Amino acid sequence: TLKDYIRKRRLSLSAYDLIYTEDGILHIAVKYGYSTYESYSRAFKKLYGIAPAHYRKKASYIEIFPGVQMLKTVQSKVEENKMVIDKLMNQDLVKKKLDGNKSGYILDIDIDKFENINARYGYSVGDKVLVALPTAIETYLKSVDIVNELIRINNDEFALIIREDALPQKMNIKALASGIVNLMNSPLKIGELQVDLSISIGIAKFTTNEEETAPVENANMAMFEAKKAGRNTFRLYGEPE
Repeated sequence: TLKDYIRKRRLSLSAYDLIYTEDGILHIAVKYGYSTYESYSRAFKKLYGIAPAHYRKKASYIEIFPGVQMLKTVQSKVEENKMVIDKLMNQDLVKKKLDGNKSGYILDIDIDKFENINARYGYSVGDKVLVALPTAIETYLKSVDIVNELIRINNDEFALIIREDALPQKMNIKALASGIVNLMNSPLKIGELQVDLSISIGIAKFTTNEEETAPVENANMAMFEAKKAGRNTFRLYGEPE
């Protein structure tokens, strides 16, 4: 509902302030419409699964609930995919990431059958999955000495941009993607729940000589190839199966 969207959007903006400002938590609570620390903390914990103070200490922000944009009516799946790509490029997030990088890879990471998670556990748990999954992936990246952040580009879809020179010497992009996919071999812990899920990943290489949208589109196509291959796997664009 509109009320739910406004609540989640405010909490998303407050999460940004927790990480990127030094404002007190009560000041942030009041800024986003909460009259007390306690009411803000309850609402934040209900959405993110942890208290604001713990979230600030974790120091990892992901914009889970981005602002609404006016988009044309979708007539087909092809148009929907194009719409997502246009939305991503319009936000300039990928362009900013690509600027100054000579070469690297874009990973399009999509949760398989996310609608089943919402249907089985409810939308509240689904929201927490959208927070917990990118956090788990970023934790894995740090374990292999890659510091990076995911960008949410669609309901259950994230983008990850990796510079080629950021890959560890003994790890190629396929090994990295395989490691991310295998993260979901263990259930994702959401409060007291153990949520089983899988992800599909499309990978595309980019260079400074390419059009900015080309590698994004290629990664998206590769992700759908991974879906066709049975999900819970990855595909590298342009590579024979």
